[in-house]
Amino acid sequence: MFFARIKSPSLPTLVERLLPPDLASLIRSQSNGQQVWLVGGALRNHFLDLKQPDLDFAVHNRAISLARGLADALELPCYVLDEQRDAARVVLPGRGTLDFARLRAPSIEADLGLRDFSMNALAVDLDDPERLIDPLGGLQDLKDRVLRACAHDSIERDAIRSLRAVRFSASLTLRLEDQTKEQILQSAAALSACAAERRRDELSKMLETGWMTTAMRLMRRLELLSGVLPEQAALGSDAWDRSLRIVDRLTDLMGAVAGGSEPGNLPQAELSLRLGRHRTGLKEHLAVTLRGGHRAGQILFFAALHSEVDDARSTVYLRARELRYSEVEAARARSIVRNRERAGNLEGDITDLGAHRYFRECRTAAVEAVLLYLATSFAHSPPQDEWELKVNVAQKLLEAWFEDYERIVDPPRLMHGNMLAAALDLRPGPIIGQLLAAIAEAQVAGRIESEQEALEFAREWLHSRS
Repeated sequence: MFFARIKSPSLPTLVERLLPPDLASLIRSQSNGQQVWLVGGALRNHFLDLKQPDLDFAVHNRAISLARGLADALELPCYVLDEQRDAARVVLPGRGTLDFARLRAPSIEADLGLRDFSMNALAVDLDDPERLIDPLGGLQDLKDRVLRACAHDSIERDAIRSLRAVRFSASLTLRLEDQTKEQILQSAAALSACAAERRRDELSKMLETGWMTTAMRLMRRLELLSGVLPEQAALGSDAWDRSLRIVDRLTDLMGAVAGGSEPGNLPQAELSLRLGRHRTGLKEHLAVTLRGGHRAGQILFFAALHSEVDDARSTVYLRARELRYSEVEAARARSIVRNRERAGNLEGDITDLGAHRYFRECRTAAVEAVLLYLATSFAHSPPQDEWELKVNVAQKLLEAWFEDYERIVDPPRLMHGNMLAAALDLRPGPIIGQLLAAIAEAQVAGRIESEQEALEFAREWLHSRS
């Protein structure tokens, strides 16, 4: 049985697995003799056999001082998270963190009772590692696969916990306990009043995951969509189903291209065969962090969610900005939606010049727009011959981006604008940009290769328009 191993957990082994003995000893030495508890998610994830790079600790007081002393001893950076709440973070090499916070109640048991869900209300005293502190039966709830609020007003006290409940339920396949579900429904109207950044952060943790549509469906049933994605909440059932099919197909598409599993159907097999060579490039491209802190892949899925809303290109931008995504991220989402059909204009005999023009128009969102174009097509279950045509377009465009970038996407500039203006006695203005674009197209077509040829081409181009 999955939980047989934890019915009588070996807590010293548990603590040692989560916290190296020398680090535990150093934390205790920096605590000035006060108790330090390992709390929350690290313990939950241990019992679920999940990795947990981040560790949370609770102390009676002086948490920031403890974190700073530990960081100094380890020669690592330390950041104050909340001076009023006395909370700070030590950043470990790699991606892990150690967070320290002051208890919000007189005792550890009372503090755990103020947390969101019973499965997160677990603690171990570093000085008494043989005893799991579990005042609300969180370990049994994990065994029963139940998500239970810590108190009758846990969600009411912080409506953002309703989104967290959706995330935990979908990602960990937990059943929402009835009273917890009722709390969520009663607090749904308060969600829109929560800080936009907090709503965005919870939503972003759902994007680009295999359980994303499960979370979206649960949000709709619990009446939470209007507090985060009101345009989706307003969709009729048919449009809503189509938008989720597109997200599902995008997930399938990425899985097929990434490999590692057998394709589930013929379209997926076609994707795996034709586009699998770009799996490394796609993975790296979508993992890039944009200005604003979110990955390109998350913004792609945010755009996909808006595929069926009215005036999608404007709506996705405005919704992203309302949720405090950065201008760069919001503009990227808008560009993905705006350009997803542009690739369709290339169906048939796609040329190098056609690919170049596509990338010039789409700019940085070009790869994501190809993927959304494919996912949208995939969601409509086209006949096999049509599907092969669409995959051929995607294959050509991705080959240009990942394998022939300097020849097709962005050829080396033979002349700069000021050079053209001086050589041809031109005033600054749109004509300079038009000339540079025409020269680049001539390069892609193989008609010019040198600065002199570019200058002669520019003279002829101007003459033809005089």
